[in-house]
Amino acid sequence: MNYSDLCSRCLCGSVMARACRWFLCAVLSVLIVQAQPLTAPEELEVNPEGGWNFSGVWKMNITWKNGVSNGITRDKVTYDVRIFYTEQMKLVHSETIELNANQMGHYKWTWTSPLPLQCTSHSVQLRYRDHDHTSAWTPLKTLPGKDIPDMKNESVYPVNHIALVSEGIRFCCILKPEHDGQFTSSNFTIRISNRTYITNPIRHALPSSARGFDITCDNEGSTYFIGYAPDDHNLTCETRDLSSVECSWIEGQQNDAGMIGPTKYSINGRECSPQLCVLNQTIDTGVMNWTLTAKNNLGTKIIFDAADPKLRVHLKAPSLSSPTLLNARNARLDWKWDRLSNYNSFPMICQVERSGRIINETFEGTGLTSLFLADLKPFTEYKARVQCASREHFYKWGDWSNLITFITKEEIPEAVDVWMHVFGEQTYVVWNSLSAAQSHGTITRYVLFMGNSTDRNEERVTKSPTEFCHKLLAGSAKTHNVISISAENSAGVSHPSSITIPNLSPGGSVNTSRIKGNNGSFDMFWEPSPNSSCGYVLDWYPTYKAKQCSLKWRKIASSSSKENIYSDRVMDTDFKEGVKYTLSVYACNLGAPHLLQRREGYMVEQPPSGTVQNLSAVQEGLNIYLSWINVHEEEHRGFIEGYNVYYGYDGGDAQKVVISDPSIQRYKFSLQMETYKFTVKAFTSAGEGPGSTITVSVDPQFDLVIINVVAALAIMMFVFCVIAFLTYRNWKRVKTVLWPEVPKPMLSEEFLKNNVYQWQVMDQLLCEENEVLKGKNPDRYPPLIVLELQKEHHEPQARNSPHTNDSPPSENYQTPNSNPQSLPLITVDLSYKEFPCPGIPNPTYNLPVVPASDKVVASGYRPQIQSDSSQHQPSDAHWWSHSPSNMSEMHYIDKLVI
Repeated sequence: MNYSDLCSRCLCGSVMARACRWFLCAVLSVLIVQAQPLTAPEELEVNPEGGWNFSGVWKMNITWKNGVSNGITRDKVTYDVRIFYTEQMKLVHSETIELNANQMGHYKWTWTSPLPLQCTSHSVQLRYRDHDHTSAWTPLKTLPGKDIPDMKNESVYPVNHIALVSEGIRFCCILKPEHDGQFTSSNFTIRISNRTYITNPIRHALPSSARGFDITCDNEGSTYFIGYAPDDHNLTCETRDLSSVECSWIEGQQNDAGMIGPTKYSINGRECSPQLCVLNQTIDTGVMNWTLTAKNNLGTKIIFDAADPKLRVHLKAPSLSSPTLLNARNARLDWKWDRLSNYNSFPMICQVERSGRIINETFEGTGLTSLFLADLKPFTEYKARVQCASREHFYKWGDWSNLITFITKEEIPEAVDVWMHVFGEQTYVVWNSLSAAQSHGTITRYVLFMGNSTDRNEERVTKSPTEFCHKLLAGSAKTHNVISISAENSAGVSHPSSITIPNLSPGGSVNTSRIKGNNGSFDMFWEPSPNSSCGYVLDWYPTYKAKQCSLKWRKIASSSSKENIYSDRVMDTDFKEGVKYTLSVYACNLGAPHLLQRREGYMVEQPPSGTVQNLSAVQEGLNIYLSWINVHEEEHRGFIEGYNVYYGYDGGDAQKVVISDPSIQRYKFSLQMETYKFTVKAFTSAGEGPGSTITVSVDPQFDLVIINVVAALAIMMFVFCVIAFLTYRNWKRVKTVLWPEVPKPMLSEEFLKNNVYQWQVMDQLLCEENEVLKGKNPDRYPPLIVLELQKEHHEPQARNSPHTNDSPPSENYQTPNSNPQSLPLITVDLSYKEFPCPGIPNPTYNLPVVPASDKVVASGYRPQIQSDSSQHQPSDAHWWSHSPSNMSEMHYIDKLVI
């Protein structure tokens, strides 16, 4: 029994049994279908879509017929597709496709190749799939390419191809059949058949020109073009003239002419020009729909818009004419709506742009054609234009009208800002030029009236519009100390401004102090002054570059006690670096201004730009005195804080001396004898400036030494002469003081007895001197006087002597007693005997002698005793002497030599 018979039997019976039978039949049917094998597709065909063409074909249409049905009807059918490069049988695409079931069993599927189908032959095969069950593969069906042996030509594909920006394009090169296989190319590097080579994808980030890009292979080549598909957007349709609809949009990126071609536009099937399309439709139909289609060879773009035209009124531009009513403070603007008669009854609102700024005021009316401008400035140029919109259903402002230019009329100028400047011995009256907003016209002249508070006779001075100061004559500031000034234009003369010249000395009545800049400004501080009734005035000018009318000033309210003066960086005229400024504060009152404070300083200090002046060196001995004069004041560029002195000589180390007191401009150096180079540089807080150099040689200065010696000798000679002169005039007194008369000395016997040791000081030198004196003049120098010892003392001593009488005198020695008082007394003999070695005689005096017979004993030294018997005949006498080699030994003889 088969499954069909079993199922037929199950359909008979009761309802319950019948339901069971239906279920069993369904299961059996499935089993029957699964048991039957799937049939492969039949009648497989492959063809290029659209047929072959010159440029290239990328799409392949695959058609087939389903095999024998297994009796089950399905909504979807599934197939597996495989595509190969025929020559190498390389699988290039594999996909499972699902198609809607066709009762006739005929199916079609299109595959897009990455290469033109002409590049090589492609083979296709299919199989039917039912879940996990598949049929057998169909036999391969081949679409021949241009690389088959029958095709003999060399070619490149695609030709004249167009592509989107950044889209990848593959090219193929088909060589001739007889090529030797040694093909090389920088572009065609991938081989897919014996004759065909392909490129990697080629992309361009920018569109091509109208000439496109070229690619070559051997002797063949191809041109291709890159561009954009239409990308227009923001379609907007509105009414401009209240009778038609205008549609506009924003175009996408444009392509150059060429194979891509221009983009064509149409709205609701009506061709339009790019960006704008006018539709002659009534605006009273309510909401309308508009569809824009943009198309070129690379694609198509469709955009939509819908609205009620009456709610989208965008008015056109009016035609504005020159003001018909114009004065110093107001003007009227008039315009027309050319060929727009529908606007005459249309309620609208308008606004004005004046000199680039829309005024905060609107003007309403039906068919509005004029408006009135107020609060204008005199003699001022204005540029104006107008735009309008719907008042009832405001959509957006309409187009701007044409721009017109007009100038308001002149008016009396404002009061002139006047001030004074005392510079040196001169006094100036200065005033600021009036700005365009202050002058209210063209200033023709300035008129000055000079007088004083008591005398009404005024002197009138006229100044041109380019002059802003007046120099007062010497002494006139005292007689004409009240100055009034007015500005004049074609509309009249301004209210006069007055200034009273104070009695200021050239240096001012206050001390000048220093000030430093602070972040581009000078900070001035002052205490409130009781002399101020109308505020304060702060003025400033370059201290050393002051020119006539170079003063600037600022008036400050009475409530302010601090003012920052900021430099004008835009004009670059105030507070330059390295420039000294003088700033003054005055108290303003009804009379003459009162000077409160004056300060000088630099915005930013710089190193000095000049050198010290008159650098010189003076040598005094080995000292060098270096002196100089400070840098010129206008070259300071900062407050001078001192000087750096550099010096040195060749081969020596450079030395530096820092002088921190700028008032010291002379310095002493103690140096060795060399040639020195000195450089002096002034410095500020910002650094040192250029140096002034001098070279000095330290010499011994012989001329100076000679001069000093001669001067000293001259002084000595002068002093000597003075002394000699005074001595000559007082000779007797000087002689009495310096050389008094000395009495002649005498020796007594007592003196000789008591002072025997005094004879020990005689030595051989005395003997030699006596010999010299006697040799020169023997008559003048007599022999020495010899004294005879007392016999009673001499004889015992002679007996006790170990020597005999026969011994020579030079050998008779006796040692005296240690006590000089025990020595025998010395007597003087009247007889003389010359000895070879007496003592030194006194040539001035004659020695007194005492006769030996009388045995007179000397009683000591008696210088006043004199004797007439100065000489006697010599007689035998004893004598004594001492040896110079041994002073302790004494030699006594019968006679003693004195």
